[in-house]
Amino acid sequence: MSPKPAVPLTTKKHLARLERERIQRRWILVGTLLVAAVAVALIVYGVIRIRFIEPDQPVAVVNGGEISTRQFQGRASLIQLDLLSRYNNTQQMRDLFASDPDFQSFIDQQLAQISNQLNPQTLGSSVINELIDEVLAREEAGRRGIEVTSEEVDDLVAAGFGFYPHGSPTPAPTSTQSPATATPEPPTATPTEGPSPTPEPTITPGPSPTPLPTPTPYTREAYLADYEREIDLIAQYGEATEADYRARYEWVLFQQELRSAFQAEVATEQDQVWARRIVVPDEAAAADLMDRLDAGTPWETLENEVSEGDSGSAGDLGWFLQGTYPELDAVAFETAVGQVGGPVETADGWALVEVNGHEIRALSDVQLQQAAQALYEEWLAAARGEAEIEIFDYWLDRVPSLPVILQ
Repeated sequence: MSPKPAVPLTTKKHLARLERERIQRRWILVGTLLVAAVAVALIVYGVIRIRFIEPDQPVAVVNGGEISTRQFQGRASLIQLDLLSRYNNTQQMRDLFASDPDFQSFIDQQLAQISNQLNPQTLGSSVINELIDEVLAREEAGRRGIEVTSEEVDDLVAAGFGFYPHGSPTPAPTSTQSPATATPEPPTATPTEGPSPTPEPTITPGPSPTPLPTPTPYTREAYLADYEREIDLIAQYGEATEADYRARYEWVLFQQELRSAFQAEVATEQDQVWARRIVVPDEAAAADLMDRLDAGTPWETLENEVSEGDSGSAGDLGWFLQGTYPELDAVAFETAVGQVGGPVETADGWALVEVNGHEIRALSDVQLQQAAQALYEEWLAAARGEAEIEIFDYWLDRVPSLPVILQ
């Protein structure tokens, strides 16, 4: 008979080892589940932080009012899309004029400038400062009783698409200068009588041109379709919403209203000087020109020499207010009419200034706008100096990434 197979004996030692292995497997499973749970929790927290916590965190606080990450990212995203559109259009211009090296150089400078504006550090800093200015401007508008209505925002948005619900705007009439405000012109020579002109040959009329087709009117329906497409694009490629889009137009209106308010404070008649200048690279060259003027050389002769040379510049500055050319104010407004002041150092070189007129004059429309802008900037600088402004360091991490499809 064959022997019976041996029956394995389950010893206490064997049972203890099995129990240890079972416990180890259980702890490994528990550990794995804990790690997975922590990982899931971190992912969920990250999503909650990015979607719900961070957007409401401030990137800056101005006079107690918060500028949220959501506002910051929405405005930055809109500006990114604008800059990318400009970059693509400029690149197309570069390709179109590839045979012109001078134009290529100019276009390359434009592309480099746009690229710098898209840099996260540059873009984010610009957006934060714009939003701070906006908070201060809205506060000032409130103090002045200035309001911007939703209907005004609607109209400005529509105008951006070329749709005018109340009819096309009427161009401002070209202003005609009165004798009191006209810029003096140099006397012109009396024309001498020449030979009678040769009669022009009679032109035989050709066939009438074919009338151009009447353009299709831009309807409200077409505008609204374009508007919806624009909103879809900024949502698809950026981090902006329709509210961000409209807020940017509202900010433009607040700036316009504030500038108009400042323009109303500008005196419509102010001290002005009419002057010409010659600018050369160094003080010695300017002193030499002054010596020649003192010796009787006409200003026009020196002006032509400098203009035709390789260095220096010359030209008529027309009538201007103090502050228009700050470097020249001390000379231009202190030199007697008919005299030449200088040399004075400027950013472009050393200048001589010939004063041809000095009087209280009515401001032109352009001068009024410039004076209003100067008042606005002066107010804004003072408001920033007085405001309590805190900018948080993490703003750079909140700058939106460039849209992948457009990188």
